[in-house]
Amino acid sequence: MLLICAATWVEAAACWHASRSRASRVEVLWTGMGLARARRALETRLAAGVRPALVISAGFAGSHASDARVGDWILATEARQAGFEAIACRTGLARALKRTSLRWRKGPVLTLERIAGRERRIFEGVAHDLETHALSRVASRFGIGFSALRMVSDTWDFPLPTRAREGVGFALRAWRYPAELRDGWREILGQTGSQTTE
Repeated sequence: MLLICAATWVEAAACWHASRSRASRVEVLWTGMGLARARRALETRLAAGVRPALVISAGFAGSHASDARVGDWILATEARQAGFEAIACRTGLARALKRTSLRWRKGPVLTLERIAGRERRIFEGVAHDLETHALSRVASRFGIGFSALRMVSDTWDFPLPTRAREGVGFALRAWRYPAELRDGWREILGQTGSQTTE
């Protein structure tokens, strides 16, 4: 079973709608935004429920790569956070991604304590979010494989508007992103198999 973790209800709903026909092998966990909420939500779920074969950090991410475009997908090779050891991520989802129409790449994902501003060019990695490293630490502690697959919602040339920084969920509802996230995951899950957990 795959456990897909999403921070906001908008992201979680998109993932849930994408996985409805695969309810027996996919579960979606709404964690809440940020390191602390994500950590607590996943700890609680793993301690109380059936252990998944793979935990996946899903949803949106920013990207500071020079050629990144909104709607690109980032498959993490490792999860990074300042002051912590990098954690390697499983990349078996690459097999499914190769069979989709999505534009994607692999690379490190950096977890921040707050939404990035214009200073993000100094960051290492190809994308940044607010939860992945915390989720990866919890999965590692429970001995469960971990992947991160995020869709780019903002770039250096196309930043989130100010209102999104005040309430990401509100802003994204007004954009096309939730539908793209849902459709992308539907396509990906349609291509997943036993090798996804590798």
